[in-house]
Amino acid sequence: MSFIKVEGSYFSKDRKPFIPVGINYLPHYRCGNWFEDWREGEILKDLDKMADLGLNAVRIPVFWSYFEPRPGEYNGECILKYRIFIGWCRERGIYVMPFFLVGICTGFFRPPYSFGESMYEGPMLGLEKAHLKEFARHFASDEQIFLWDLSDEPYYVEFVPGHDHPHSYGYRKKSRTEVAVNWVRELAGALREVDPNHLVTVGLDNSSVCLYTGFDTEEIAPHLDVISHCLYVCPSGEETAANLYAAFTTRLYDVGKPVFLHEGPGISQSVGDKALLEGRYRAAIYGSVAAGNCGVMPWCFTDYDMDIRSLWPLNDQPHEAVFGILEPDRREKPQAKVLREFGKFAARFDWRHYRRKKSEAVLIYPERFYQKVKRDGLYGRLFFNYLCFAGAGASCDLVREDAAWEEFGLAVFPLPELLTAGTWARARRYCEEGGRLVVSGHKVMLPEKASFLGAEIMGCVKLACEDPLLFETTGETLDLQLPEGEIPLLNPQGAAVLIRSGNLPLAFSHPFGRGEVVWSALDLGALLREVNLESSAAGAVLKFVRGLIADNKDSKLIRSLTDWIEIHQWDHREAVEALFFILNPRPVEVKPAFEINSVVKEVRSYDKGKSLNLGATVLRPHEVLIVKAKLK
Repeated sequence: MSFIKVEGSYFSKDRKPFIPVGINYLPHYRCGNWFEDWREGEILKDLDKMADLGLNAVRIPVFWSYFEPRPGEYNGECILKYRIFIGWCRERGIYVMPFFLVGICTGFFRPPYSFGESMYEGPMLGLEKAHLKEFARHFASDEQIFLWDLSDEPYYVEFVPGHDHPHSYGYRKKSRTEVAVNWVRELAGALREVDPNHLVTVGLDNSSVCLYTGFDTEEIAPHLDVISHCLYVCPSGEETAANLYAAFTTRLYDVGKPVFLHEGPGISQSVGDKALLEGRYRAAIYGSVAAGNCGVMPWCFTDYDMDIRSLWPLNDQPHEAVFGILEPDRREKPQAKVLREFGKFAARFDWRHYRRKKSEAVLIYPERFYQKVKRDGLYGRLFFNYLCFAGAGASCDLVREDAAWEEFGLAVFPLPELLTAGTWARARRYCEEGGRLVVSGHKVMLPEKASFLGAEIMGCVKLACEDPLLFETTGETLDLQLPEGEIPLLNPQGAAVLIRSGNLPLAFSHPFGRGEVVWSALDLGALLREVNLESSAAGAVLKFVRGLIADNKDSKLIRSLTDWIEIHQWDHREAVEALFFILNPRPVEVKPAFEINSVVKEVRSYDKGKSLNLGATVLRPHEVLIVKAKLK
C-alpha cells in the first residue's frame, strides 16, 4: 500500500512529489451537517467541478454529534456516507482530509452532552479519544485519506453557543500550554494506535499566533507530522501589507515541520470587488508557497444559496455566505481561475530539485511570545518589523530566541525588552564573530547593554519628536508625530548616530568585534504603522532599512531595488540554476528595478522558457512572475 508521506518539508506519494491543491467543502445548499441532507446529485456535480478545476484534495468535517449522537453511541450511517464520498473522490483522483471534533465550522456544533465539561481534560478527553479511534479504524487502510486533522480551530472546541468563550481550559493548576499540548499529544496518540498509516495534524487558526490559546506551535509540533494553519485576518488593513501577510505567517509557523495552508486563503467577497479578490488570492497562494508552504486549500468551494442566508448560522454572519471560489450555481469566480492556474504550476513543480534559499534576515521573538502576545500588541509589532525588512527587499525568517539563529548574516530583535539575558549574551558573541544585529524599539537600557552599544546612559528623556526625524545615512527626513514616551538618553562613545530628532539621538551604529550592532529607541515597525505604505514617508523608512541589509552575505542573486517587491529564491540542488518568485503585492502597476548578481547568465520565464529582460519588466497589480536563472 502507498500512503501520502512527509519527505523533508513536503508531501510525497509513491516517492513522487505531492503538492495538495484543494478546497474546503460544504455544499451550496447547506451551511452545516450536509450528511444529514444528503443530495447525491449535487455532491457529484461538485466533485466533478473540483476535478475540472484540477484540484487533488478536499477537506471535509466529521460532525461530532452526527457521528456520536450520545456518548459512546456511534452512527453507522455516517461511516457509510463517508465511504461513498471517499469512493467518489477516488474515482476523480481527489484525496480526502477529514477534520474531527467540529466545535466550529462557520457555526458552533459542540455536542450538547459536553456542555459544562472541559473539552481538553477529564472525561471529555476520554470520549474524544474514543471518538477519533472509532472513526479512523474504518479508514486506516484507505489510501485516499490524505491526513487526519484533529480539530478545526481547536481554540473554539470549548465554546458554548450563547455564552462567552470560557477561556477556562478546565483546570487552573496547569498553564494553557500544558493543557493544550497534552490534548494534542493524547488525541494524536489515540489516532496512531488504530492507524499508523496516515499523517496527523491539527487545524490551527489565527488565534494560535495572535492570542494566548495554549496551542503554541513549537510545543505541539513534536506530536504532529505537519503544522497546518489558516490564513484570514491581517494586522493591517492596507492592501500591500495584507498581501505580504501570507509569507509572514508561513515563516512564523515554520518550526521544523512541513507547513501546510489547510484553510486559506479565506477572503469573503464582502471585503472588495472581484478584481481585488483575484489579486489577493494570487498574492496569498503564491506568496505562501514561495515562502515554504507545501500546499493550499482555500475556504471554501461555493457561496451559499440565497434561500439559506437568512438561516442560522449565516443570518448573523452575512460575510460567511460569500467565501466561495464559485457562485452557488458553480459559475467560476476569479478566485477559481487563480486556483486552477496554481494547480497547473504545482503539477509541474518538482520540489525535490530545489531548496528554498536561506533568508537574508532573521527576526527573533521571545520564548514566551505566545503567553505575552496580547501585551503591548506584540503580534502587530512583530508583523510591522517584518514589513520593514520584507518591504526593503529582504527575505526573512522568524525564529524563537532559544532556537539556532546565529547562522544568519542579519539578526533583528523586534521585541527586545522580552528577550532573556542568555539571548543577549548570544547576541554579543554573534556580533563579535561578524554578525549584524538590529535592535528595534529598545527603551530599557542596562549598563552592560550600553557598553555593547558604545554609549553611556545619561538618564531618561521624554520622547516628543516635535522635530522631524533625520536619517543621517540617507539624508531623508520624516515629519511624523510619534506616541510620547521615555527613552534612554545616551552619550555616544564610539557609536555613530543614525537617526536623530533635533539634537536628540534616537538610533546608533556601533562596531563590535568583527560585526556591528544597530540600536534604535524607535520601533522601526511603528514608523511604518503610522504612515501610508505607499507614501514617501514609508519610502524613507525602507530606504534606511535597505542600508542595514546591504552587503549581506546571504543576499539573493536577484534583488529588488524597488520598495514592496517580494522575491523568494529557490536554489537548484546541483547549483546549475535558481528559481525566483517575484511578486508585486501592490494594487498598482510597478516597473521595478533589479540588482542582478554577475553569476546569473540568463533569465527565462518558468512556464514558457522564453528569455526575459528583467530590466524592462512591468508587473501588473498583484502579478506573480516565476523565472529561472541559469548560472555561470
